[in-house]
Order: sequence, then C-alpha cells, then structure tokens
Amino acid sequence: MMNSFKSDSSAAFSNDDDRFDQVSIMLHWLTVVLIVAQFSSIWLREVIDHQSALAALLLAVHRTSGVFSWFVVAARIAWRRWCAHLPPFPASMPRIQQLACEGERVWSLHSAFGDADHRTSSSCIPWATF
Repeated sequence: MMNSFKSDSSAAFSNDDDRFDQVSIMLHWLTVVLIVAQFSSIWLREVIDHQSALAALLLAVHRTSGVFSWFVVAARIAWRRWCAHLPPFPASMPRIQQLACEGERVWSLHSAFGDADHRTSSSCIPWATF
C-alpha cells in the first residue's frame, strides 16, 4: 500500500543526465562528514582540559578524520577524472558563472594538495596569491 504513493519531487529527478552519479554523491557527503568531525572534535577539545583523556581522544579523532579526508579527496579527484558522470551546467547559467565554478574547482584542488609553487599554478586567480 505504501508503494502506491509517489512523490511529485521525483519527477524533477527523472532524467539521470541531470544528476551526479551515486559514487560522486557518496564521496561528497563522506567528505562533509569528515570535515564536520574535524571541526567539531577540535572545537570540543578547546572547551575541555587539554590534559584529559577525552582531549587526547578528540585530538586523535581530529587527526584521523583529517588523514581520511585527504584520502577521500584523492579518491574524489580520481573518480571525477576517470569515472564520474558530470551533468552539464544549467542552460540558464551565465558563462561567467560557469567559468567561476571551474576556476574555483581548480583552485580548490591546488589548495587541497598543498601546491608547492603558488606563483605558477594560481597566478590567474588574484586572491589566491597568498
């Protein structure tokens, strides 16, 4: 009986070409969870006594989730490069906004992996020359 009810919102997602693939979505949300774990663990650690066992545990959670984040980002990059389905930009999106999205993506990848020479890779982005 419950299967007879259909949501009207499913019609908006009926075309699979307009969505990212499931692996990309899963890697995205895994990244979000790991980043939230990093921030919340270090913020909680700042509230408590740094010499306690809980502080040591929170620091371990912070560091471990940071390392896992790095590997998940590497997996995301590899997946996006060779396997992912990337939906097209909406037709109504201005070209300048599309270029800004692509530029931000490139800048994010360089900053995520600690680019050794900022002058050569991000000189086209003036605010990223720090």
